[in-house]
Amino acid sequence: MSHADRAEILVVDDMPGNVRVLAHLLETEDLEVVTAHSGKQALELACRHDFALAMVDVAMPGMDGFETAARLRELPGFRHVPVIFMTTLCAARDQVFQGYEAGAVDYLVKPVEPAVLRNKVRVFVEQHRVRKTLEMRVAERVEDLREANARLLAEVRERQKVEARLREALAEKESLLAEIHHRVKNNLQIVSSLTDMVSRRIQDPEARAICLDLQAKIHGMGLIHTELYRSGNIGRIDIAAYGRTLFFQLAKMYEADGIEPVFDLDEVLLPLDKAVPCGLILNELLSNVFKHAYPKGGRGQVDIRIGRCGPRTAVISIRDHGRGLPEEVDGRGTTTFGLRLIRDTVKRQLCGTLRMDRGKGTAVAVEFQVAEVSS
Repeated sequence: MSHADRAEILVVDDMPGNVRVLAHLLETEDLEVVTAHSGKQALELACRHDFALAMVDVAMPGMDGFETAARLRELPGFRHVPVIFMTTLCAARDQVFQGYEAGAVDYLVKPVEPAVLRNKVRVFVEQHRVRKTLEMRVAERVEDLREANARLLAEVRERQKVEARLREALAEKESLLAEIHHRVKNNLQIVSSLTDMVSRRIQDPEARAICLDLQAKIHGMGLIHTELYRSGNIGRIDIAAYGRTLFFQLAKMYEADGIEPVFDLDEVLLPLDKAVPCGLILNELLSNVFKHAYPKGGRGQVDIRIGRCGPRTAVISIRDHGRGLPEEVDGRGTTTFGLRLIRDTVKRQLCGTLRMDRGKGTAVAVEFQVAEVSS
């Protein structure tokens, strides 16, 4: 065993003979005895050594054992070191209580029985070794935690930098998308205005109706980009709110003030790739109501249902109470442009289903898959 691994005990006695005897009895391969002949010398040694135990003679000239123990206790590295007092038999009874007050853990009466001495010392030395082992493990654990904490802090700082860059990129993307939607909306508005100017110069009623339909479709697409530009969520649009706004704008365009809407709307947020085809379908269905369900300038009602019919399914339903579709129009093999546009859009872009009902007017319902609402 190396010198660094040997436990050390301090023996303090003013009698050199006693010191030699104790050193001879206690010193082993794994235990070293350090001796002092006075309290002052003991204090000096205590500042330089890490003792497992101190054995102090009570009756020493000058600084006696009690004062020596009290002074040793004041040293930061000595507070947990056990102290055993050694005394003569005649003085033991009077000094025991005073010794325990001074911090003693045990008393030995001279002359000391070698076996008793070795056993007592061995117990305290083993306690010291256990304490040092625990302190070493705690120190290692603390160092491990310190290193782990440093790595964690470095990782947190790196993630904060990445998050900051992502937020900047997201803000830049949203700004760019907002600008794109704004420009698309403005360009569609220009096309709509040009179409309106052309339609005013056309005398043929059929040609004017075609221009009006085209203008309605352009207006519907422009409205999607307007809603996206105004929305706080630049990537999604509430198709129910869009349907409400679209109804009133198309009613004004077709001069259909007598048609009253009955809304049944729930929020359905859709990404742009689903919002555009839904806008086309709503535009076509509402335009058909304004053009064909009731006589021009007449009064009527249209029921508009937009919402969810399941956790992952949305529905768009438009029902009028007007004249209804001709018998030859079935929605599957129809040759009319508007219904063919609705059918193809539902099938190819929404991957949904289309249902038509002619009972008491015309009802068209479109169902398609959407993302499940997160709780």
